[in-house]
Amino acid sequence: MATTALVAHVVVAKFAWHLPLYRQAQMFAGQGIVLDRSTLVFWVRRAAW
Repeated sequence: MATTALVAHVVVAKFAWHLPLYRQAQMFAGQGIVLDRSTLVFWVRRAAW
């Protein structure tokens, strides 16, 4: 389960810094954290809800 800080980071990077989710997934993978893009989409949807 993601922390609120991680979800906030993803949302801010997407909307404030215009960083697409596929690129964020690549950045996480570069740090050894494997996250599917659909997981990031789910987090963004939940945060918006």
